[in-house]
Amino acid sequence: MNVSLLASIIILVPSAAFGADSSTRCYSAKEELFGNGQSLGHSYASASIANDDKSALVSFSVSMPDSGQVLGNKKIASTRIAPNSHEFRFLDGWGNQGKGTLVISGKHASLILEVEKVNPGGNNILRNYGTYNLSLSQC
Repeated sequence: MNVSLLASIIILVPSAAFGADSSTRCYSAKEELFGNGQSLGHSYASASIANDDKSALVSFSVSMPDSGQVLGNKKIASTRIAPNSHEFRFLDGWGNQGKGTLVISGKHASLILEVEKVNPGGNNILRNYGTYNLSLSQC
C-alpha cells in the first residue's frame, strides 16, 4: 500500500518552563510517493519537541498529495510514556477517535497515528493514519 502524507507535529511547552534558553529539536522527512507506477507527488513530515518534559501540547497535520483531506489537530495535551516517547489522543475532522505517539531515538523520530474508533462516514481519512519515520533537521 502506498501511503502519502504531509505531516507535521509540534510539541509545545511554555518557554518559561525551561527558562529563556530552551532548546527545540526538529525532525522531518520528504519522500516521493507512487501509485500505479506514477508519481503522486511528495510527502512531507516534520516534528518538533521543546526539551524533555512530563507533559506537552501537540499539534500535527497529515494530508495526501493527491487529495484535499487533512488529518490534524492543534495543541493537544500529551503524556510522556517513556523517556523519549509522548502519547496523545485526538478526534479527527471526520469524528474518528485517534491515538498518536511520537518516539524519539537519537537523530530519528517516529510519528505513529492510529485510529481507535471509526465514525460512520469517516473511512476516507483513514489512509492518512500510519507510521512516519523522520530524521533530525534544522528548525
